[in-house]
Amino acid sequence: MNEQIDYVLAHTFRPFAIEIPSSASIPEQDHTAMELVELMRKRRLTIALFEGFGQIASKEWVQLLHHNGIKVMQVVSQTDRVKQAQKNGIDILIYPQKEGLPEFVHEAQATPVLAGCDTANPKALTHALACGAQGVFLKTVFAASEEAPTATSIKNALIKAKNSDLVSFKLNNRTIFSLPGKLPNHLAKMTAAGIDATQITAASHGYQGLINGMLKGDLNLGYTDIAEDIDFITVNQSVKEIVNQINNSQK
Repeated sequence: MNEQIDYVLAHTFRPFAIEIPSSASIPEQDHTAMELVELMRKRRLTIALFEGFGQIASKEWVQLLHHNGIKVMQVVSQTDRVKQAQKNGIDILIYPQKEGLPEFVHEAQATPVLAGCDTANPKALTHALACGAQGVFLKTVFAASEEAPTATSIKNALIKAKNSDLVSFKLNNRTIFSLPGKLPNHLAKMTAAGIDATQITAASHGYQGLINGMLKGDLNLGYTDIAEDIDFITVNQSVKEIVNQINNSQK
């Protein structure tokens, strides 16, 4: 993680988030996640993306992060869970669904909302702002950027890929779209067979599977987590060029 932080700091002066994954409701029950918080404190990083594996970050987690000067973002998939997220003190809500964004924003009221349905469409920001969101949560367009630590083979594949090339499978409570390969194809077959998502998640090797696929370019032991509308990515660009393209789409 320290190496990845150094890499990002070498390529941008802008704030960035560190993902804190934990299924424990009490921080002391997850020493690995606690170590990440300590690392963030030492490196003076102030934004955390909390991955609760379907659970809202507890008050204990939010208080710990706030105590260390860290603001908390979290993906919240259902509008009826907004109040619980606010009660627990989460600073920014990420709504991942394609439908229902205006209703979610209305429920969130003063809490900032990011439209979090990952997309490669440069007009995503225009749509999100029109629905009342404060911004967008994008992954794939930046994973394919010049500065990203994504494996070169994966970047090249993202540029050439079409929606029809992708395979999909269920991990926990969401659908993952991936470039094809031995492991992604196997996970897609498990999903088609109706196997429980927790078993599919175990077979994916979790975050290590994502590291194997995205960072190492190994689709035998890994997978990619990319936008369904991958067709919009056709060239390898810098982050600055991508941001300018997104901003220009509003004009």
